[in-house]
Amino acid sequence: QGHYDDALAGLARAEAIAVAQRDEPTLAVVKCNQALALSGRGDLRAALATYLAAVEYFERLGLKEPLATASNNIGRIYDEQGDATNALRWFQRAFETAQAAHRPVVAALAMSNSGLLLYNSVRSELPLAPDDQSPRAKQIRAAITQARDAFRLATDVFRSAGQKAV
Repeated sequence: QGHYDDALAGLARAEAIAVAQRDEPTLAVVKCNQALALSGRGDLRAALATYLAAVEYFERLGLKEPLATASNNIGRIYDEQGDATNALRWFQRAFETAQAAHRPVVAALAMSNSGLLLYNSVRSELPLAPDDQSPRAKQIRAAITQARDAFRLATDVFRSAGQKAV
C-alpha cells in the first residue's frame, strides 16, 4: 500500500504541474498512471473514474494510441468488477481504436482479454454432456465459440504484425 500511496503523491505533484502549464497530453498520461496505481491499490472505482477522465482528454486531443490502451484497461477493470457487458464493450472499443492507430499488439491484447472473459464466464460449467441441448448448454457453447473467435482474431492480428502468437 505504501508504494502506491507514494506513487500517487508523486503523480499528484505531476498533475498539478501539468494543470498549471495547461499541458493536456501530459495530464492525460498522468491520469492513466494514477489509475494504474489506484487499481494496484485495489481502489477500482477511483481507477475507473480516473481512466475515464484520461479517455476524455485522449479523445479531445485525437490521441488514438493511448486511447486504445486506456480503453483496454477500462475493460479489465469492468471485468474485475464482474461487469462483463461493459468489459466486452470497452475491449471492443480498444480493439477498434488500436486497429485504427496501427497498434496490433494492443488490438490483439484487447481481443485476448475478450476471449478470456468469455471463456472464464462459463469455465466452471464445463465439460458439457454432448447431448445436452438445454438453453444454458446452448449459451455456454455460444460463449465458447465467441471466446475461440476472439482468440483466433488475436492470433491473426499478432501474425499479421509479424509477432509470435502467444
